[in-house]
Amino acid sequence: MPTDHADLVVTGARVYTARHDAAGTARPADAVAVRGDRIVAVGGEDDVRGLVGSATRVVDARGGLVLPGFQDSHVHAPFAGRNRLRVWLNELSGKQAYLDAIAAYAAANPEEPWILGGGWAMEYFPGGTPHREDLDAVVPDRPVFLFNRDVHGAWVNSRALERGGITAATPDPADGRIERDGACDDILREHAEELARAPRAVDVGDVGPQHERGLARGGKVLQQGRVAG
Repeated sequence: MPTDHADLVVTGARVYTARHDAAGTARPADAVAVRGDRIVAVGGEDDVRGLVGSATRVVDARGGLVLPGFQDSHVHAPFAGRNRLRVWLNELSGKQAYLDAIAAYAAANPEEPWILGGGWAMEYFPGGTPHREDLDAVVPDRPVFLFNRDVHGAWVNSRALERGGITAATPDPADGRIERDGACDDILREHAEELARAPRAVDVGDVGPQHERGLARGGKVLQQGRVAG
């Protein structure tokens, strides 16, 4: 039978509502009720009491803060477009498939000073961490810098570490991490990526012709109804 009862009621909370009175003062609330995928009531406990039924889950937040969910869906069209023009690993599966594609791109582009791109997935590597020796084996003569699929880490080879001046003694930056395995290793997390890019020897294509070509390629993919990255 249809019911007007809520599926979830949270009481005793500090509920952020983003509502303000005419004077600009935040309007407080300490309870919220949810039915299905909709918030059906926000206010005081008197406002939600009538929505509590036998099947309602009631949670006492004990003064905790309740915030709306942060949902974000977005793409980086120029960035993904640039990667599509370089080493594009997003549609491949497994370490060997990645290495074959990287080697093929390097062989087809002998004039490129850096091998750039990305799209590898951590699930194909123990602990989510690939190793530079694998990249060294397929591209020993040039630096390689490949973002992972979520673009929060980069797989690099020994040449890239050398170009960035990264050694076993290099400290982690405040907002990043160098994955280590007894010595300077192979994955640069978050802003540790900038250590390899700091000399600006690597043109990531943030501006200029590379950016424009990436934007055009990413836009074309979006027009086809596909997510560019």
